[in-house]
Amino acid sequence: MIKMIRRYWPIFVLTLFVVSPLLLFATSQPATAKPIILKFAYSMPEKKSVAAGWEWWGEELEKRTGGKVKVEFYPGGTLFKIHAAVDSVIKGVSDIGMIAPGVAKKRFQVLNLTTLPALGFPDTEEGNYAAGDAFMALTKFPAIQQESKGFQWLLPQMTPNYIIVSKKKKIRSPADLKGVKIGGSGQQTDYAKSVGAVPVKNNPPDSYMSLQRGVIDAVFVTWSQVLIYKLYEIAEYYVDFGFTMSSIPVIMNLEKYNGLPDDVKKAMEDIAPEARRACITNMFKGLKRARKGVRDKNRTIITPTAEENKRWEMGAEPLWNKWISDMKGRGVQNPEEILNKWKRLRAEAMK
Repeated sequence: MIKMIRRYWPIFVLTLFVVSPLLLFATSQPATAKPIILKFAYSMPEKKSVAAGWEWWGEELEKRTGGKVKVEFYPGGTLFKIHAAVDSVIKGVSDIGMIAPGVAKKRFQVLNLTTLPALGFPDTEEGNYAAGDAFMALTKFPAIQQESKGFQWLLPQMTPNYIIVSKKKKIRSPADLKGVKIGGSGQQTDYAKSVGAVPVKNNPPDSYMSLQRGVIDAVFVTWSQVLIYKLYEIAEYYVDFGFTMSSIPVIMNLEKYNGLPDDVKKAMEDIAPEARRACITNMFKGLKRARKGVRDKNRTIITPTAEENKRWEMGAEPLWNKWISDMKGRGVQNPEEILNKWKRLRAEAMK
């Protein structure tokens, strides 16, 4: 045994001399850091309309952080439905998610002033971007910050406006709506009542048949819905005014956001303007096709004059005043200031 040890001892020493540094080098190397996984959920179909911009945002964030962040997308409401979106993000079901404040009315009673009638921004790409900026400006008010606990605002996004489509009657002012049966829902029906129209509850997919059968004479829809439901086949007039609009912003779980490295937060901030542009550009492709479809059928698009715009706004004033009264009744401080902020930013965008 001793002879064997003496015989192989030089080989053992040489092996130890060669291998030890290699082992030391291997153990001294830091382990490759795993990427930060961010789960992003939204309710619309994959990469359709504004969702194409959100997907671009995720890919670009991965690039700009050098792979430090990986965004996993869950489209089509696969993680949760839109009515549960806010609570699901706050609870961490997803880290990031699209929400619809108009659906979560009890939570966003102040913020939903953006859905009040006759306060829509211009239906252009620049107008929609300005509406998103105005939305973020409202989130600075304490009353809306109170509604925003538990999450971080990431990307504002407003929908296109709801316009009025009329089958036969030319409509230029609120007076033209008196006695007109008009389909809509929510604030739209309240507005219809305030100007003397006859509101009829209507879901957008039913618009074509309801107009065709005379159940309604006119309807509140977006330009995209004009295209989807082919309303240009039967309706003559299209009043291009922002009667109502809503928001579909993107939020992030606050704890997850606060735990991100500063360079990742900076990358998110830097990418946001480009992502918003991508969202709006994709969304307005459908709007442009709708307008073209209407013109190709030789239908009439009515663009109100400045005086006519004022008349539409005057018809909505009772509803604006009711919102102010309701907010004061709930203890909201200075609701007039919040509403006036939105109106002022809208007026600037209308110039």
